[in-house]
Amino acid sequence: MEPKIVPKEQSITIPSYYLHVNPRSERDPVVILAHGFSDSGSSFFRRVAPAFSEHHEVLAPNGLFPQPIRQEGVWKEAYAWFFADLEKKKIYIHPDVSARAIAGIVGDLSLVNRPKILLGFSQGGYFLPYLAKELRNVQRMIMIGSGFRPADFEKYELRFPVSAIHGDADDVISMENSQEEFQRLGAHNLGGDFHVIPGMTHSIDDKGRAKLREVLGA
Repeated sequence: MEPKIVPKEQSITIPSYYLHVNPRSERDPVVILAHGFSDSGSSFFRRVAPAFSEHHEVLAPNGLFPQPIRQEGVWKEAYAWFFADLEKKKIYIHPDVSARAIAGIVGDLSLVNRPKILLGFSQGGYFLPYLAKELRNVQRMIMIGSGFRPADFEKYELRFPVSAIHGDADDVISMENSQEEFQRLGAHNLGGDFHVIPGMTHSIDDKGRAKLREVLGA
């Protein structure tokens, strides 16, 4: 008899960590960061921080699920937002779990009614629609090196400006595929543009940061 793995939901309490930078007034937007797979909020913040102005309050949480990586004999702190096997088309840990947790942090910090800009990289970009449906007053989304799932925007009835920043040398998520998916957002994207960064790989470089600063209007 072949053993069968049985799914079982558990209610548990796990520690969660975040970086909260430059608290501002009620009028200024909060930029909520969603890092990529096997990264952390503080690491992603360091890479994009030059794009922010003094008017941006930033919340950079870690993904809920540890994904530590051993590099040169040292364990790197790293996290993920969800776990999906794209080849099997199976989701083991749904993005909703992390989305609800981040919404809880937003509530704890009394940021519920503040205007919000969501900024995600790679897996963090795919995560943003799930986060957006849990939050109030989302003004816009910005995805870096990410693909798009138009079905998520349609399912959750999301409509606001969506901007993309993508390197033409990205060898993880191809620029061509991302651009095609971006176009299929249709009426769910209220005016955002797709910005191609020559020579940028699956990362954000100085040219990418300059474009992000421009998109943010910093």
